[in-house]
Amino acid sequence: MKCAYTCFPESEGEYISIRTKYGLAKARAKGVLLGRPRGSKNSNGTRFDPFIAEIKNYIKMKIPVSSILKIINTKMKKNVSYTALKYFIDNNSL
Repeated sequence: MKCAYTCFPESEGEYISIRTKYGLAKARAKGVLLGRPRGSKNSNGTRFDPFIAEIKNYIKMKIPVSSILKIINTKMKKNVSYTALKYFIDNNSL
């Protein structure tokens, strides 16, 4: 009886995975491009947009990215990672 409760969710998860993989393979075979287009940006902007001028000033003052992150995180509702800030700086020519 115990197997009935544990085996069913596992097998259902496998079926979902198989159906998803099949659907993705079928779409690729038709030539459909999957995922977000390269270079597309969020329509709302990024979480760093209100701080662009401030980040530029810190970079001009040669403050390390880790220190900039600490300053910016104190002003945000939710903390962001070092990687996110570094990516933002590198991809926005700051």
